[in-house]
Amino acid sequence: MNGRHIDTNPAVREVAFAILLHPNPSGTQRIQETLHWDEPRVRNAAALLEDDGLLTHELSPMAPRDLFTALANAWCCDQPPEAALASAPPAVASTAQSALLMLGLEDPEHEPGWALAGSHAAQAWRIPVTTVDPIQRFYVPSENRLREAEQQIGRATGAVGAYARVAPMYWITNNRFDGARRQLLNSEWPIVHPLVSALEVAATEPAALRAWRDVPDSLRHAPWMQP
Repeated sequence: MNGRHIDTNPAVREVAFAILLHPNPSGTQRIQETLHWDEPRVRNAAALLEDDGLLTHELSPMAPRDLFTALANAWCCDQPPEAALASAPPAVASTAQSALLMLGLEDPEHEPGWALAGSHAAQAWRIPVTTVDPIQRFYVPSENRLREAEQQIGRATGAVGAYARVAPMYWITNNRFDGARRQLLNSEWPIVHPLVSALEVAATEPAALRAWRDVPDSLRHAPWMQP
């Protein structure tokens, strides 16, 4: 396993992510459905994961834990830069401002928008992280939305109100969980999928990830634990 393609190629990382979402994956169908890609595009990226020694020819992980670790390492090192905002994004915004920033708060689980990530999302998913950052961190759907946020909310010149970055894959901001409705946390902000939280925590607090017992059903297959 060398991981050079997963380290350098965003398409390869997206395919790895789609594979890790599902227990016992094989073939292209689930990946195509998850990413809305055609089969040749999936197979081209999957072939590079094969070259990395992470996938079989049937598109099953050689070892789910190795694939997860390789993606977590790339996730840690190849994130888009964060923007420090002067205040938190407006949870109550005008329709025009909400649309301009693409906050996506009207129907979080059926529309794209900002997704709460970092230690706040990890804590909501009951990952036993040792510290929770007082400043919220968000994934934003696009570079244009992040630039609009810097203009509308303002860049921090002193105290930071929130950190925001463009999501490394659009799937993240299009597949959010309504944490308040699901009684996961007391916040109006939708949170990232638990796989995203697991990848973030693996890079910062791997012991907390190994100690995670209250894993949600959507990630019950726990790829970070499978040999």
